[in-house]
Amino acid sequence: MLGCLSLWLGSISSHAEETGTKTVKAGFFKMRGYHVMDEEGIRSGYGYEFLTKVSKYSGLDFHYVGYDKSWTEMLEMLDRGEIDILTYAVKNEARQKKYAFSKKPIGTNFSVLKVKEDNTEIQAGNYDTYNGMRVGMVQVSTRAHEFDKFARKHGFSYQAVYYDTADEMRAALQEG
Repeated sequence: MLGCLSLWLGSISSHAEETGTKTVKAGFFKMRGYHVMDEEGIRSGYGYEFLTKVSKYSGLDFHYVGYDKSWTEMLEMLDRGEIDILTYAVKNEARQKKYAFSKKPIGTNFSVLKVKEDNTEIQAGNYDTYNGMRVGMVQVSTRAHEFDKFARKHGFSYQAVYYDTADEMRAALQEG
């Protein structure tokens, strides 16, 4: 499940009332379909729409920062206090020790294994054809552990190739 990595919204709201400000710095990193900004600076995407709804019901004004930053840089900004809230973090034991999460998830998360259209060697559901394949993964993703469990369950080995961003990973697939 996808969680909202943040300070508790209730404590932000209370702090806003005490200080007279309702501005919250939200991490807004480029991610197709989730955080999008067009050439004119118009924002859209699931994460943006989610925070827009939160704003509507909480009275908080989100100031979006970091569109040019990677997911790793966003986490570093959260650690340094440069942003107050960051969505799209999968809740895990290590992160729960460091950050507060919303009580309820804001969505679901899943992994998709994609191959180039002309690749006829790897056949969906035929796990023998998966054996030894190279699999692109985003460096800081928590999904690698789940994929490893999937591979062990279905009896195939693979070589993980790590990328800093999903865009870099997609580009490598197209080039390869």
